[in-house]
Amino acid sequence: MFDVSSVREIEYGASGVTYVYQDHDDPKLWYMVPVPRLRTLDGAPSFGLTEYTSNGGGIAGLCTFEMELVQPVEARRAAEEILGNDISWGGFVWVGGTAYFYYDIAGENQVLAVEPTLYGTNVAAFQIELETAEAVNSFKNAFSGDAGGASTFRVEYEMQVLTKLLGAKATVIYTAEAAIEYEKKYKTVRDTWGNQKQVLQEVKQVLRQSGAGEVKVELGPGSSDELAQRVRDWGWTTLENQVANTVAAAAVMATGPNPVSATTSFNQTYQEDTVIDWSTPVSSFMRRFSSDEWKQVFTKVDNRKLSVVFNLIGELNRSGTDDPVAETVTVTVSYPTRKTDNTFTLIVTDGDQSSKIYEAPGDFSGGSYNPEFTYSYVINFKDGKTFQSDPITTTDTLVNITPNVFGTRQVTFIGQNIPFTGPAGVREVNIDFFFAPPAGNPAIVQTKTLTGNGVENGVRFDSFYNLPIGQNYSYRLRYQMADNSEIVSEPPGALSSAPDFTGSGNADIVFVADPKGLFTQFTLRAFNYTTETTTLLLVDVNAQYFDPLNNGDSWLAENTWSNWQPTGLLSFAEPRWNFQAVDNTNNAYFNLSGTIFYSNGESFTLDGYRQSSEYKTLTITNTVQNYSIKVDSSLIDWTQVSSVNLTMFQLKPQARERFGKALPAFLTRPRHEMSRAERVEAEASQQNVILFSLLGAPSGVVVDNLERFYGIQRPIAEPTIEFYYTAVYVLKDGTTRELANQEVSGRLSVELPALPPATVTPGLVHQVIEPEALAARMRQGG
Repeated sequence: MFDVSSVREIEYGASGVTYVYQDHDDPKLWYMVPVPRLRTLDGAPSFGLTEYTSNGGGIAGLCTFEMELVQPVEARRAAEEILGNDISWGGFVWVGGTAYFYYDIAGENQVLAVEPTLYGTNVAAFQIELETAEAVNSFKNAFSGDAGGASTFRVEYEMQVLTKLLGAKATVIYTAEAAIEYEKKYKTVRDTWGNQKQVLQEVKQVLRQSGAGEVKVELGPGSSDELAQRVRDWGWTTLENQVANTVAAAAVMATGPNPVSATTSFNQTYQEDTVIDWSTPVSSFMRRFSSDEWKQVFTKVDNRKLSVVFNLIGELNRSGTDDPVAETVTVTVSYPTRKTDNTFTLIVTDGDQSSKIYEAPGDFSGGSYNPEFTYSYVINFKDGKTFQSDPITTTDTLVNITPNVFGTRQVTFIGQNIPFTGPAGVREVNIDFFFAPPAGNPAIVQTKTLTGNGVENGVRFDSFYNLPIGQNYSYRLRYQMADNSEIVSEPPGALSSAPDFTGSGNADIVFVADPKGLFTQFTLRAFNYTTETTTLLLVDVNAQYFDPLNNGDSWLAENTWSNWQPTGLLSFAEPRWNFQAVDNTNNAYFNLSGTIFYSNGESFTLDGYRQSSEYKTLTITNTVQNYSIKVDSSLIDWTQVSSVNLTMFQLKPQARERFGKALPAFLTRPRHEMSRAERVEAEASQQNVILFSLLGAPSGVVVDNLERFYGIQRPIAEPTIEFYYTAVYVLKDGTTRELANQEVSGRLSVELPALPPATVTPGLVHQVIEPEALAARMRQGG
């Protein structure tokens, strides 16, 4: 493992710069951070700029290119002149990374983020649609001109590798209010559903420009200013990824709203010796092309062409060996203008042949550009078996073929400053883990035990099928304390970060921390959608935090906001409520009670309003009232069931008008199982979406039957309170069962059955209740 405090900057050539790190234990072993360069294929640069003279298809041009990471020979020579000729070179094992392309159009800075392959030379394929002639000219000016000269556009790689934070302590701080204010003024509309990299692009800009992010570094004795800067760079990368993960996970896993403004403030400190994803940001300006090269890379055509990047990315080797999970993937593309030569082969783990930019003349047979194409693929396994995918129709211009389609998933749990010693410490951590297997394969809850911190003590769960598996999985952490008590930590569900939703990278890494060390901040805010009619006058609210799995019926923390008078459009109640608690968002909840007074003399009572602790914000408005739904899971037959995924949501008013009672069938599925087009439709239709993951237990462990709580809203102008839900039961034999379409009235509770019948058609449960009936029942004590 390399020592982050030993970083050295190495200059080479006319203007080249890279960084090297010394091994922690072997002073003669060094690691060099590779630098980006434009990829070359068959002796030619992998770059193309096309100008569409008729602007056919709605854009004026397209730029595609591929970058890779290399260790230049001259950089090694320069390093050896400084470090000595008797040194040896080690190699980084990347656990994640992002490649950014920074460019500008008419003076406005832009950034595009993509996922590198995470093996070989970390090829990153970029494709930029240029909407206007001005944008095309910006690219022409940037890349044409002096041979060998540098462009003003640059590419930066931020790659992650596991190591320990040595020689410094870092604190990353996120202030949600600053991001909210920034978004109100500058937010642009982007389709971020299911694409964590697009979320990251926006977050990267918001944090820097809004002042919502801050990184503090404290150096240890003898540490250098250079180390401080490298730790600061790492802290920013970590902060950006944490905020982006929160936003993107909410979108893809259906666990809440997805704008940056939905996040809550946090502050996290990384002590010395903490195992971290160390980032190695390195960038280089792209080069200009000579006049001869320009004739090869720049073309003019009448109309837009179909251009799609196909990538094999992620950890595609079997655990513990270098054997690839498959040998090749044969892709066939169907598009009206290209009926032949439309099949190509990608070679697994061969960075030179793992990606393909597929092009075809644009189809304008319908009078306008047709962006829709269909593709399928055949995976060829080493043992001669194959898997034929179903045809997939899409308009995506980037297609990542990820590990889950090969049936492989790796998730490693690594201890991070867990107090494994002392009378009040942790004896061991039992990890209950569940993969969603392909249909017909046994579904089991596995358990492994973590007994120490660091990479060397990590435990891994592996899944290898020759059939595709889903991206989601579930786990719970059961901390066995030295005093024989138990602390349980469980998220509501996890989406694989391997690799197109990057938390730690190509094979998922979950850092397991001190069970009592979670810093929680709850925010109460008020929003007056309009100040021309009735507004919020006074808020008087008491809040309590419950974690029944760890603390029974007693509340753990309490806060009161008395006689708070909201002002303006958006305001926040002070002081903020801060406390420490176990990270148990799948089970813990907030209980809020109090009265909200309006300027017209009316009031609304929050009487035992409860919401999942995953939502650390309550927004009170002058047009919406809040209610809570109790979810009862005590009837589930855990002798037959391994897990249940419960998705709950409300419809936006315009969606209720559009759909009526005939909701699209895809709304019964979790968002990570929807197509991109379906996710966009879901974003436009659903609101207040949450996923509860109910996990069975291994033999000898009691399954919790705790109630969950779902906070919902009713517009004051609406006559009823309405919500929808669906539940997917994964049985131990690998089959699934779901709830049937049904209407339920008069209840603000959900009772999950022991097991849905095998014969029902999957559907949505629609529950409706009239507020007057609810109020009458509550007055009667019901």
